[in-house]
Amino acid sequence: MVLTDDELKYINEVLGREPNELELGMMDVMFSEHCSYKSSRPILKNFPTDGPDVILGPGDDAGIV
Repeated sequence: MVLTDDELKYINEVLGREPNELELGMMDVMFSEHCSYKSSRPILKNFPTDGPDVILGPGDDAGIV
């Protein structure tokens, strides 16, 4: 599990209770770098999102650099 203490606290607050094992697993995936870009998002914000050299801007399946 890679959830931080702050993320666990947030999940508990949103649910109003301790999450069960299944919910923890689902949240662990959703809060992962693969799904949420936790550490990449600040860097990605520096890239242009439109312009003559941008082939495809932000969006689903926008894996073009």
